[in-house]
Amino acid sequence: MADHLIRRSSESFMAAKERADAEMQAIANEISTLVAAEGGTWQLTDTEGEIMVNAGGSVFPVSRRVLLMPYMKHRYISVLLMHHASGLPRDADGHIYLETSPAYFEAFLDELTLYETGRTNTVELPPPKAADPLYADYHALFTREINCYAAPQQTTPPHTASTASTDNPTGSEDQAIQQYLKACEQFLRTHSAAIKQLQGVRDDIRCFLEAMEPFFASPDGSENEILSLTVLGRKVSMMRKTFSRLGPNHPLLTRFATTPPCWADRRVRQTPTKCFVTTVEFARRIAVLPACQLIRPPLLEEGGERHFIDDIEMYGLRYQPYCHLPAADGTDFIAKSAEEWGKVIDMTGKPSPRATLIYKSSRDTFEYPSFLNKVVGKSGLLFAIRQGDTHRFGAFVDGPLTAPQDPTKTNRYKAPLFFFSLSGAYETPTKIELPEERQ
Repeated sequence: MADHLIRRSSESFMAAKERADAEMQAIANEISTLVAAEGGTWQLTDTEGEIMVNAGGSVFPVSRRVLLMPYMKHRYISVLLMHHASGLPRDADGHIYLETSPAYFEAFLDELTLYETGRTNTVELPPPKAADPLYADYHALFTREINCYAAPQQTTPPHTASTASTDNPTGSEDQAIQQYLKACEQFLRTHSAAIKQLQGVRDDIRCFLEAMEPFFASPDGSENEILSLTVLGRKVSMMRKTFSRLGPNHPLLTRFATTPPCWADRRVRQTPTKCFVTTVEFARRIAVLPACQLIRPPLLEEGGERHFIDDIEMYGLRYQPYCHLPAADGTDFIAKSAEEWGKVIDMTGKPSPRATLIYKSSRDTFEYPSFLNKVVGKSGLLFAIRQGDTHRFGAFVDGPLTAPQDPTKTNRYKAPLFFFSLSGAYETPTKIELPEERQ
């Protein structure tokens, strides 16, 4: 009897195992396809020498060795330059073109040199530059970590169930069946863990590729054209693809373009050099930094604000924070634009924050348990609420959210807190602060 039951169960188990193997192979294939689509490779053939990188118009030599050292090898910038060099655009001289600020990249390479020569064990910006959005925003992006850039392995869980035996000293059929079922359960647990691990690798790679998408070459070759202007003898460059991300027929594209509609003069004369370069660098950050990363306006010298604001508005930008909304999921967000979202994120006072959408009522339902499961124990929570067609408002809680044990009760405790209004009570996004004793 036990032999018959186990034989039938074994056939079912083998079918389940084949499905499990196919599921894991499908995820491994998906990972390989994602990486290959952006010119990626798992195995590195060149690990010595230098990569010549054109960073926003200036060419720099970058040591491959330092990019592969322990602190750096899992950083976004290292994975991009080492594993995805074939997917990056090239300038006329064949150098990799990286859409970033030359000033930031030079400062970054200085810190890399200190690390490579053993004078530091990290790659951090010095305090003055860490406080400057031009440097800090790129550094926050490029030094993110991804720990899974190796060829995906299809890890097959051990096939322990088929080795279960009905032979046992007691001759108990029930015991034989229990042994077999236990072996099946062990396989399922192992398979589930392996699937979750492989899915995690896939999700991390997706996140990396989405964040790096503005830096990859476009399938449309014309979008990879590098447009340059000369400003007091200094070349300022940006890809056509980057201008396109700012919007159709953007004023900066018209200024840089070499074909109509464009300016006849290739030298910048009407705008002070510093104002023009600062405008271009702010536009570059707006175009390439990923959704939910705060893009702060550039630091300005005291007394120079009025002239810069005039110039930046002439080129279709505003002197204010930006933060791109995450990809739409079929429903509207309460913040209506990158400008609104940027102002709210900036109110938190966090340097280079990255926002993550953890709860959305239209997606996660209005049920209290659904909401609670998403937010309990998390810190730095920004709540946005819409009431009717006119009022949009919310609150920021800069501390862990601790729910009451009884969901019908209120839990009161101290936490940094402020309210904000996007529309309705105030005409513009406004921060509403509370006395500390009321927080």
